[in-house]
Amino acid sequence: MKKFLIIAILMATNTAFAGGFGSLEYSSRDGVNGGADANATKVTMGTDINSVLKADISLRQKTNTTNDLSDTRLEAGITAAQSLGTTGFSLYGRGAFGEKFKTASNYSYYSVEPGIKFAVTPALSVKTGYRYRAAMDNANADTTRTWRAGVEYALSKNYFVGLGYDRVRGDSEYNATNVNVGFKF
Repeated sequence: MKKFLIIAILMATNTAFAGGFGSLEYSSRDGVNGGADANATKVTMGTDINSVLKADISLRQKTNTTNDLSDTRLEAGITAAQSLGTTGFSLYGRGAFGEKFKTASNYSYYSVEPGIKFAVTPALSVKTGYRYRAAMDNANADTTRTWRAGVEYALSKNYFVGLGYDRVRGDSEYNATNVNVGFKF
């Protein structure tokens, strides 16, 4: 846990001077098809590169039902988003590379996620997406396909809350409910 907090503080310090965004997410995972239940906490920090591109880095720790650390993921990604005129719709795509740290082994992975977002009101938006994630080395069983949906509400210009649902299938199988709070600076 100490490592998690130190890395989160360093991430916040590095991006605080550049301007950008951050979020804290909690995920409750219900294992299906024999999968184990778990909880996960993720800290994300990022910055706008320009009006279309954003870069982020996140640290996620997963614990089992007895609150023992199961694994940690450190991930960096780039997101591109493009508004579709004045329709309220925008398309996004995210590509990421990361490292998964487990007790017995560590390995690299990548993920791609296309999606669509709709602004219901200036403060309320909904989105849906699909994420494909796989280990770079096929010897590691870490290929998943995730359908996700979520809603985000802007409390103010700089603060937001969100609620999401993930349906994950593949080498890991679970349904997750995600709650997050975020900020822009």
